[in-house]
Amino acid sequence: LAVAAVIFMDILFYSFPLPFLPEYLGQLGLGGSAVATLISSTSISSLIAGVFIVVAQSLTKGRNLGERKQLQILTFGSVVYLLSALIIIAYPTYTALLASRVIMGAISQACWVFGLALVSTQTTPVLGIKAVSWLILGNSLGELVGPWFGSLAYDLWGMGLRPPYIFSSMLMLLTTLTLALTTTATPKPPSTHTHTHTHTHT
Repeated sequence: LAVAAVIFMDILFYSFPLPFLPEYLGQLGLGGSAVATLISSTSISSLIAGVFIVVAQSLTKGRNLGERKQLQILTFGSVVYLLSALIIIAYPTYTALLASRVIMGAISQACWVFGLALVSTQTTPVLGIKAVSWLILGNSLGELVGPWFGSLAYDLWGMGLRPPYIFSSMLMLLTTLTLALTTTATPKPPSTHTHTHTHTHT
């Protein structure tokens, strides 16, 4: 469920700005190309991050990081999401939006990769189907809620970008705390170091 919450927030963060970006950028005197740049920047950074992860896994010969380490990566990713949103709240500019979308694209790739890897390696085949179903449900809910949430929050007080990012930051903070608690409750992997005692008899 913790991973499903991350997937939900990932899709929510991606989709909720889409309805109001054309209007907001129009107020800044920017046209459709600026919207296209924002949206494509997320995909480009996600692609680069995906290639980096594949190369890194190849160099480490596909070594499994373990449940606790993967949860730590997801927690770190949610913190980065939160910081990206706070930047936009503090500086609601096109440059901040672009930087935020680039960062979110890279973190999104990491969250999906390690989230799916965590589910696939830590569940049995039967439970795996149920767990993946939760992930897909989180994805679908994010797609459903995101655009409506963004539109309503943007129009709420006429404050531009700040309300939707403030509300989404609150949700992301809850997700981060949930992941942190889940990580804390996860047992540390057993040490792989063995101590060999050699006795010499004379």
